[in-house]
Amino acid sequence: MILEKREQYGINFLVIDIQPSVPSKEIVETLITEGFYPVARIVNFDGGLPTEKPSIQRINSIHKSIQAACKSGFPEIQLDYIRYADNLNLKLTYEMRYKNIAEIIKGIRKETLRCNNLPYIGADIFGRIPFNKNDMIGQKVEIFAQLVDVLYPMLYPSHFYGMSDKIKNPYQTVYDGTLFTIKRSLKTTRVIPYIQGFNMSVGKSGLTLSNYIKAQIKASYDSGGHGFVVWNAWNDYEPTFQALKDYEKELKKD
Repeated sequence: MILEKREQYGINFLVIDIQPSVPSKEIVETLITEGFYPVARIVNFDGGLPTEKPSIQRINSIHKSIQAACKSGFPEIQLDYIRYADNLNLKLTYEMRYKNIAEIIKGIRKETLRCNNLPYIGADIFGRIPFNKNDMIGQKVEIFAQLVDVLYPMLYPSHFYGMSDKIKNPYQTVYDGTLFTIKRSLKTTRVIPYIQGFNMSVGKSGLTLSNYIKAQIKASYDSGGHGFVVWNAWNDYEPTFQALKDYEKELKKD
């Protein structure tokens, strides 16, 4: 469906899970020819790293996925769950957590040097990270910006648990989160927010889902972001298509 809607709605960006199945080089080349920018998503530590440091076996598995993405010709690799598990009771300072996660990313960057075509590296960061100076999961904007090319703050308003203002105001949540990420990054860092394309807690805003999405789309541009990625775990993007259609109409009015 998304392939069919590409031209109508200007969709040009696809995040593709490559674990356990990696698309062939032919498929990736076809997507690029069709006008898409395909990104290989790699889950590093599902649910977050639960120990001080990962096992050698896990690191080898991650590096194997990196090489598979390169062989298929992906221009970018996106690191997801590149963090500690949330609320993990480890006796580690923030500084040690940052250092350990940074070392993992540095190892991944080194691994990409073995690729025939050097891919860009992106990293997903928790939605609260742009708002927090320090965080126990080992993610810090300033540090990640030194290590990767693209930052993807996951700014789903519904995931700001217990923070009703952020849930009710999708525009402001995405605007602030994107802007704070940009301000704390390097000038060369691309910042592309993940936005919410599903119904969770949307009713609290008084908006329809498509208008909730549209508000986030507008915020991603108004804040200076380099686009946006819409997430819906069920791959139901009809409300997103409606939001894109309505957003384009508003632009033409202006």
